[in-house]
Amino acid sequence: MKSREYLLPPDQNAYKANLHSHSTCSDGVLMPQELKQLYRRHGYSVLAYTDHRAYYTHTELADENFLPIAGYELNFNRRDAKGRTTKTCHINALALDPGKAEPIEGQGVYDLRVINDAIRRLRENGFIVNLNHPAWSNQMPDEVLELRGLTAMELLNSGCSWTYNAAENQLHYETCLKAGRRMLALYTDD
Repeated sequence: MKSREYLLPPDQNAYKANLHSHSTCSDGVLMPQELKQLYRRHGYSVLAYTDHRAYYTHTELADENFLPIAGYELNFNRRDAKGRTTKTCHINALALDPGKAEPIEGQGVYDLRVINDAIRRLRENGFIVNLNHPAWSNQMPDEVLELRGLTAMELLNSGCSWTYNAAENQLHYETCLKAGRRMLALYTDD
């Protein structure tokens, strides 16, 4: 009989987490406490609250079975002559220590220098930075390759995939890996 091989050691704790969510603190439909209840019912122990341009710690939601991660989503947009967004970059800033992390302005123009400067300042201010849904954002893999200091990239964002039928982000991620960039892969709900 062949012995079982485990990706994660069976004697280790494992935690189900979602690192991209929105509440009524921005454009979500559930209040932060309601999000906690929904995710707990589905077996999650960790939820990052990443409302658009709104940083809240939600430490009051922490208990022995649930860890709220403080964060927020920033966006950088390119617009056409009629003001329509033609390309965007969304990044999630997740606080390493919610009491010490210092947020920066939450939006800007789509310019790789501006985005890289924001990533650098966020990291200096106590955040890790993840790239959200680059395919949905109309970013090209070579543009993503120019971003510096990212910890992770969404390979699948179920909100984008199911709601907007947007492409998944494997090509963007593979391009970064082939270029020697090390970053984690995320599957999120948005």
